[in-house]
Amino acid sequence: MRYKAIIFDLDGTLLNTLDDLADSVNMVLKEHSFPVHDVEAYKLFVGDGAFELISRALPESNRESEFIKNLVNQFQAIYNNLCLAKTRPYDNIINVLKELQRRNIILNILSNKPHQFTVSIVNHYFGEINFSQVWGEKSDFPRKPNPASALEISKLIDIAPSEIIFVGDSIIDIKTAIAAGMYPVGVSWGYHNVKKLEDAAVKLIIDKPENIFNILD
Repeated sequence: MRYKAIIFDLDGTLLNTLDDLADSVNMVLKEHSFPVHDVEAYKLFVGDGAFELISRALPESNRESEFIKNLVNQFQAIYNNLCLAKTRPYDNIINVLKELQRRNIILNILSNKPHQFTVSIVNHYFGEINFSQVWGEKSDFPRKPNPASALEISKLIDIAPSEIIFVGDSIIDIKTAIAAGMYPVGVSWGYHNVKKLEDAAVKLIIDKPENIFNILD
């Protein structure tokens, strides 16, 4: 099979965003006198969008839906100012993306991060990369692992799902890829446990970004 396109997850796959996410949520928690969490704890909180991020960070007794929605708005206002503070691309990611681009692989991003943050962060860190589609969480599409967004990207770039590699660091990404009929690739450098990726029927786990070429060569 010759793969023609790749859909990448963003957080934990292309970018290490954990410090900025943790700092932003902890500021919200402090504002309301809730306990804060260390950065490592946020690896268990991220991946399902802002609502679930805030919900998981809160004490279980304070997870009323309307209250969480209010805190999400506060979080987004803070994160808007902090999202570029400590976030960085993982080692060699940019070089690998440039080489994929040189090989005419169509590059895309699909994240559960709110869409406006996804676009602004990608533009900031990957200005040299010509991504065809950059999608965050949108109100008119369900979040991953529902495959609807991935399949819509497939339609927009006019490439069959079977010719697309889906790369991510979480079970959510692997489930999305499988449900969409794409080739699921996990990364070991992200936020999530590699054993869980294996249990989710991932086809391949790569330890370095450049290992993606093993599928393409």
